[in-house]
Amino acid sequence: MLPLSLIEKIARDLKIAPLNIIREHLEMETLYYLAESKLSENLIFYGGTVLRLAYNSFRFSEDLDFLFIKKLKDSKKELSQALKLVAANNPGVKVEEIFDKKQTLFGLLHIKHELLKHPIRIKIEICKKKNGVETENTLLISPTSNKEIIFPTATSESIFKAKKEAIKNRETARDWFDFWYLANKLKSEEKINKKFPFVEKEFKNELKRWLPQDKWKILDTVIKFYES
Repeated sequence: MLPLSLIEKIARDLKIAPLNIIREHLEMETLYYLAESKLSENLIFYGGTVLRLAYNSFRFSEDLDFLFIKKLKDSKKELSQALKLVAANNPGVKVEEIFDKKQTLFGLLHIKHELLKHPIRIKIEICKKKNGVETENTLLISPTSNKEIIFPTATSESIFKAKKEAIKNRETARDWFDFWYLANKLKSEEKINKKFPFVEKEFKNELKRWLPQDKWKILDTVIKFYES
């Protein structure tokens, strides 16, 4: 775990709550030990956290999502060993549970820290590979870690398609933010054929939890993107 003074410094520099620094540091620790495991040969890093660690999004995230290329017999054992290494090398972290459900593998880390009012959790979910997901080996970096990790990662174009599908099926502010971010990054003119479903204040309040304070003003631009 990072020293207390360093967590506070990074939080001040990035203008975001220490909770996000602690969580992202442990996400990087988890990715590091997964990358060192046999499991990494059969995983694709996927989902919103990829945008933060691989594609420079300023939105912090809370879970780690992966897709199986091929599920191995010892996948659960490999995940367990990787998460145990995270816990062993980071005081205050413990493996809360690991379970296998058909084509999906779940892990849960439980984190206590003096800067946290309440314990937090990081969910690790590995699902069956989706059709049409393209991958590339990508460098994962974070200001919360000195580790540089190469990991098989879904391309930004694949995540863009996934976010579009997610928006059709659920109303989560983070999905709408991510779609806007990728539309700008990929210079796509594609729009969502669905009315913006959020009360403006509630949308902003939800995303402010995940954004550095100096990025809050960009939320007006996000809303205009959907209302234009």
